[in-house]
Amino acid sequence: MKNEQPTPIDDKQRPGKLRADHMLTIETRIAQQMYNGRSRSKNKEYITGFNRFGGLMSKLYLRASMEDPYFDYWLIEIEELIDNTLMALKAENKKLDELLHSHSKLQLSVPESVNPIKVRLGFRNPYGFRAAEVLMEFDELCKRLNAARHTARITTEQFHRIRQESSKLIRRLFEQPKKYPEKGMIISREEYRQKTRKALEAIKQFGELPDDVISGQRRASYAPIIKQSAYFGVKRGPKKGTVSLGNTNKKQ
Repeated sequence: MKNEQPTPIDDKQRPGKLRADHMLTIETRIAQQMYNGRSRSKNKEYITGFNRFGGLMSKLYLRASMEDPYFDYWLIEIEELIDNTLMALKAENKKLDELLHSHSKLQLSVPESVNPIKVRLGFRNPYGFRAAEVLMEFDELCKRLNAARHTARITTEQFHRIRQESSKLIRRLFEQPKKYPEKGMIISREEYRQKTRKALEAIKQFGELPDDVISGQRRASYAPIIKQSAYFGVKRGPKKGTVSLGNTNKKQ
């Protein structure tokens, strides 16, 4: 029998772009409010929502990819804050689950929305998706709080206290990127080591950086690949990190 060889693929024929459809389900009104944030008015201050957080993080993520050590360091700070916030919310959810299932002959359930909201996620950075995990955990916490109060597992005072404390954690996380500059000079690690004029100005404004950040030894777990050197203007090889994520929705 004649051996059949696979037909080669024409080099001119290329696969299309990869696309994905990422969705987040929201079941409580307060989680929806955290998603949207709040516009500034005469009597109320502006509150950064989940969507705005993702957009701000895309800018920080891009600056970190240009080898600016300060933005690399700020990604580490935000990553630690995300981890701590998520840990605190999961701990509260675990406590409430134990209260709701403390009696074997009393079956109590966590309520679910009859009409949940589904929103499409389209972030250009991993931190928007990590924040989505935080918002999801907060949404689950609000559902458990309602169940625990309704079934007398917690008091009304406990309900309001836990919800308020948890809401503060979310708002603190979403406000964090606003502490960092969106625009301005970009310095490289080499400039920092040489203590150039730009580097000295940055140190005066933002303080000294840890040695392991300057060396590149310590980067955020989801730090971007370094695309180019801000100092030399040449391409560099990839360093620890992940590429940014895309999707079919409007880019943030």
